Amino acid sequence: PGERAFGLSDLVHASLFTPEDQGKFIWGAGFILNIPTATSDVLGSGTWAAGPAVRLTYRSGSWNLGVVAGQRWSFAGDASRPDLNALIIRGSFRFQLPGPWYLVSAPIITANWNAPPSERWLVPIGGGPGLTYDVGGHRWATSLQAYVNAVRPDGAPEWAARLQVIPAIPH
Repeated sequence: PGERAFGLSDLVHASLFTPEDQGKFIWGAGFILNIPTATSDVLGSGTWAAGPAVRLTYRSGSWNLGVVAGQRWSFAGDASRPDLNALIIRGSFRFQLPGPWYLVSAPIITANWNAPPSERWLVPIGGGPGLTYDVGGHRWATSLQAYVNAVRPDGAPEWAARLQVIPAIPH
């Protein structure tokens, strides 16, 4: 039930400050920012929101396991839309195959604290293949992933697909 939509959602950006040379365990802390860029009202919050964010990662051999989590509270935006009070958790489970290919699962789990408990969580399960390659001497990655929303509020989609392109940011 509800309106069907195709398009872009809000842009969610996290800036995390991470100490160098941490070894296999990596941590970071910073902030998360929600920018209302959705192409349809049903795909976004209509509000600017910000809050704290953390990162935890473990790297060993072919495995890279991690999580980035951030809590967002709205501070500006469309006054006719509800305030945003939401947690976002992006898991990352990556296994490097021989050569440039890898398998990845990067679910984006959300909790809407303004919703009733039975309607609060969105929990996707899935993943897909990815490929790393060089562009201008810098490493890029692209993956295609599919997810089933195993836990979802009424009206949320049953599934989602994600084409992810990760450009290198030279330092």
